[in-house]
Amino acid sequence: MDLIRADGKPLSTFQIARVLNTERVIAVPSHWTNLHLDLLECSFGRINHDHPSEEEEAGPNSLHLLFQSFANINAWKQAHSVPHLMCQGKNIYTGDKLALFFEGKVAEVFPCTTFHAQPVSTHERSPPFAVYVDVKSLQWIREDYFEPSSIYAATAKIAQSLRDIKIKKATPENPMHDPYIPALLISMAQEQQASASELDSLSDVMRMTFRPKLILSMPRSDFVYLYETNINSMFLCKFSDPGVKPPCSTSMEIRINAIPVKPIYTLGRRLQELVLPEF
Repeated sequence: MDLIRADGKPLSTFQIARVLNTERVIAVPSHWTNLHLDLLECSFGRINHDHPSEEEEAGPNSLHLLFQSFANINAWKQAHSVPHLMCQGKNIYTGDKLALFFEGKVAEVFPCTTFHAQPVSTHERSPPFAVYVDVKSLQWIREDYFEPSSIYAATAKIAQSLRDIKIKKATPENPMHDPYIPALLISMAQEQQASASELDSLSDVMRMTFRPKLILSMPRSDFVYLYETNINSMFLCKFSDPGVKPPCSTSMEIRINAIPVKPIYTLGRRLQELVLPEF
């Protein structure tokens, strides 16, 4: 959706909110819909299946037996298996949450698994280079957000009905295009930018482009999905300085790669090669 000023330049986030005053433009990701993705100029590309699976290899029996039915295990087990496979043999540590900032304040916190390169100093903390979530956990985040803070017996049914309506409205038709996915990618880019700001000048940081990655798994799927995008500092100004008019249009195109789960014995290595080419 193009909202352009008379001089041909894009509107600021706050200007867009005033123009679309009947819509809830300024909203946390739990309320994001296709409208918000359009306003952010965020789009999902087609799924790339150009990552063929390898021939099944004979690995250690214990690992093979543990993961041979990986495609059919539930979301909880996947949430613990993928991070384990990603970190195997690498100097990586994980975190358990990620926050999206708006005007310098936390807008929403997402429980997820973040991956960080081990810093040289114990006093340092490296920004996340990737994040892992599964489809079920995204829905749990949404359901938890809309859970009423308190329900009285007399109004319990009404509160539950309103909650269900809000969840249905916010739940995307295509779970692979969940608005939480770009929100998580933007959150990672914000952390990467903040880390760069500690080392480089503001003018240098404003010319930088960040490349966050997200791994998504789905129960009973033969694939895990790798989401990648390029986010420049000008795009991040939509969140850090929503009152500032951007000098030009900034978009966010998300690329999706389907990674075959089998053979599970090599999945960790294949994910590492795609997510950590420099390791």
